[in-house]
Amino acid sequence: MAKKISYKFSARAVKDNFLLLLLSVTCLFSIGIGEYFLIKRNNLISKPPLPIVQDSTPYSNWNTFTSDEENFEIKYPNNFSIVEDQTGWPNSVLILSKGNQVYDLVIESWENETQYKSKYNSGKYINSIKIQSFGTGTYTLFNINNDPQVEEIISTFKFLETSPIPDNSSVSCTMEAMECPDGSFVGRSGPKCEFTPCP
Repeated sequence: MAKKISYKFSARAVKDNFLLLLLSVTCLFSIGIGEYFLIKRNNLISKPPLPIVQDSTPYSNWNTFTSDEENFEIKYPNNFSIVEDQTGWPNSVLILSKGNQVYDLVIESWENETQYKSKYNSGKYINSIKIQSFGTGTYTLFNINNDPQVEEIISTFKFLETSPIPDNSSVSCTMEAMECPDGSFVGRSGPKCEFTPCP
């Protein structure tokens, strides 16, 4: 027959074993914390790489033409160059060309609507011209060849922030045309971008 063994625990033995267990857990925890800080100090824990921040401006590597006199700026890529031609384009403020003896973008300054409308009265140019108004001045941006890259350039056109802002601040109207009974065309203008009256 098997002999039955019984264990007797004294209160002191239980207390000593509990203290020994608590001391062991505390030591292991302390060693773990110390090792963590040692590794961290030596940069042995790999950190995720920081994201590379790119310039959010898609035209940051483009050239910038600034006209303090006309109070605007526009960006253009390196494959375009500035051309001087006051003979063929007397109202031009800026002419851009890719070369090939062709102008691609002409920006002209006008004192009033009547001036540019008399030049661009023909319906064939009306979809190639964007109009920007500031104060009493009006600018036409003529994409001569209907080039999509020139449209991108036009999208960077802006008036300088240092310009005084008049009561009827800058308005940019869509370049739509309406044919008048006499065969001429009128476009949208003014603060509400309404069609101008037919002549």
